[in-house]
Formats: sequence, C-alpha cells, structure tokens
Amino acid sequence: MFSILFYGCDREGVKPTIGKVEIGEIPLQQSWQSTITFSDSGKTRAIVQAGRIRVFESRLETVLDSLVQIDFFDAEEIRTTKLNSHWGKVDDKSRDLYAYENVVVKNVDGVTLTTEKLMWRNID
Repeated sequence: MFSILFYGCDREGVKPTIGKVEIGEIPLQQSWQSTITFSDSGKTRAIVQAGRIRVFESRLETVLDSLVQIDFFDAEEIRTTKLNSHWGKVDDKSRDLYAYENVVVKNVDGVTLTTEKLMWRNID
C-alpha cells in the first residue's frame, strides 16, 4: 500500500516576526572629517576639527565626536591654546562648550591640563 501525505500552510498562517527598531533623534545636519573656523570682526577666534559633527535643532545642541581638536586664538590671531578630546558638545543657546574623555588642554607656555571632563562657559 502506498500513501502520500502533503503538509502545507496558507499565506494567512505564516506571519514573520517584526522587531521594533528604536531610532534616536536624527540630526538636522551632519558632517564628517570637518573643519570649522569661528571668527569675530573678521579675526579667527577658534578652529574646530572633528571626525563627525551633528547638529540637533530640537535640543539646541551640536555634538562633536570621533576625536576633537580645537585651536583657540587671541585678538591678534595668534594661537594661544589647543584642546583635544574624544568627544564634546556645544550648547547652541548659551554657546557653552563641554569636552569629554581624554581631555588635554595645552597653552603656548606649555602648561597642560588633563582631565576626563571640561566645561567652558561663554560669558560676555
């Protein structure tokens, strides 16, 4: 005796599982391997280099990461200080700067500050 048995499923019976994907806030602007020059009255005040820069408009915050280097200049456009860190952020409302992880600040006289976190307040 010979019998054949078929198993199958209909389209209704097979439903793939769909995982929920959490997507964080998407930046308004984003750039890689960037250099930004800040000036005042036509004079360079700072040059920022970062592996990635992201601008978050809703948080009023700019995040700098993937190694950050900032050169600061005086009124005669002479470099006075260099800051290096792993990442940082700028409060776009107050213009306060925060640097995080392996922060090293060195001035032209050779004085060096090493810390894990540094905040610079933009007070006029």
